[in-house]
Amino acid sequence: MKLTHKQQKVLDCIVQYIVENNYPPSSREIGAIVNHKSSSTTHGIFVRLRQKGYIDWEDTKPRTLRVLKGA
Repeated sequence: MKLTHKQQKVLDCIVQYIVENNYPPSSREIGAIVNHKSSSTTHGIFVRLRQKGYIDWEDTKPRTLRVLKGA
């Protein structure tokens, strides 16, 4: 499935964050990078990226976000 511009931007930020820090970002950290006013906006994009098979995470565990495929 094709990504929207916002989804692509968030996915790129996740990848860059992992490269720079060697661990995955939180939704609040990504939200701050892409200037989302609400962490729920970022989380909604995470959910859609997960549904499309680009990322995954372990529910209820922090910092388990992982990229499954690039776009």
